Amino acid sequence: MCKGNSTGSDSVRIRRYKKATVYLVLQCVLLLEAIILLITEHRTKSNKFENSEEDFNKTKMKLLSDIHDMLNEKVKFENEIKEIIPKNLQLTEGNKLLSKHLREMDGWRCYQSNLYYISSEEKNWSESKQDCSKRGANLTIINSNEEQDFFKTHDDVWIGLNNMEGTWKWVDGSPLTLSFWASREPDGAKECVVTSKSPEKSEWKTPPCSSTFKWTCEREPSNKIKNLVIDFVKKISANANVWIGLTDSEVEGRWKWVDGSTLTSGFWDPREPNGHRGENCALTYSPGWADYACSDLFQWICEKSILK
Repeated sequence: MCKGNSTGSDSVRIRRYKKATVYLVLQCVLLLEAIILLITEHRTKSNKFENSEEDFNKTKMKLLSDIHDMLNEKVKFENEIKEIIPKNLQLTEGNKLLSKHLREMDGWRCYQSNLYYISSEEKNWSESKQDCSKRGANLTIINSNEEQDFFKTHDDVWIGLNNMEGTWKWVDGSPLTLSFWASREPDGAKECVVTSKSPEKSEWKTPPCSSTFKWTCEREPSNKIKNLVIDFVKKISANANVWIGLTDSEVEGRWKWVDGSTLTSGFWDPREPNGHRGENCALTYSPGWADYACSDLFQWICEKSILK
């Protein structure tokens, strides 16, 4: 009997041992899985951290590069300001000088490339001519429709046309080639001419030379003023060759401004215009203007009036 009891007790112990073994194995498996999960999570977090660190370094390098570029731009901008300041002073001085000369030309008006004076008092034709001579000018010689239109809003004024020698001539001796006579003019008995204003156009009439009217004088700008204008444009354009609003595209050799007015005098280089290669557009050049092909590429200069 004692032997049988011992065997039963051993069986119970064996079963308990097996259960404990299975339990321990399961615990080990679970522990192993937990360790694997922890290792995997650690590696994931480590990779994320490494990636974040790499992204941070990239962002940092980009910011440093941007800062470097900004500093270079700042230095470049400061250098440009240093260059602009003396140029601005030059332009200011040039503008003051031009303004001074314009003030000295009291009563004179610039139209196209010439200067015109219209008197406020009245004289006969001969006295008017003498006054223009004293001013270093002539009674106005009208050579274009645009020049004639310039006087359509002005009072009747003497111009430099007369018939004192039996032929209509201008005061410089040149013959009359373009005329703007009013109807029933010229009167063969009269020898002097006024341009008379009207709402739409101005026309020429022939009152007696002894009659008194206002008068208009015309002269080219002095070389000093021409040089001032050229220098001023050069300073504005930083001495570059720049397009101006002058062309002879419509009729070869007949230079007109973009507003339709005809060039009466200019600042051409002594060798220009030469019409080479079908050159029909004008630009500033040293020491004056030059004609170039309109398809050539240059900088340009614009102007607008500040007076209304």
